[in-house]
Amino acid sequence: MSEPFSADSELTHILVVADADRSRDLYRDVLGAKVLPEYGGTSVVMSVAGTWLLLVTGGEPTPDKPALTFAPQKATESATR
Repeated sequence: MSEPFSADSELTHILVVADADRSRDLYRDVLGAKVLPEYGGTSVVMSVAGTWLLLVTGGEPTPDKPALTFAPQKATESATR
């Protein structure tokens, strides 16, 4: 059995977004997230509610991960649960 997380562990969520600036503004202005480093308009590190958020715009596969593409979800007119 694996060891449980320690009390000083932190969890990071990676969210692939279409627009890093717009997403940063939403999390900062609406949810009160603290903006940490930003990297050239393609990713933003934030802290909110005791967790880390990494907002990335995604991209094409890389040599070390040739079958992986990060892409934001396409907008739809329906909602699922």
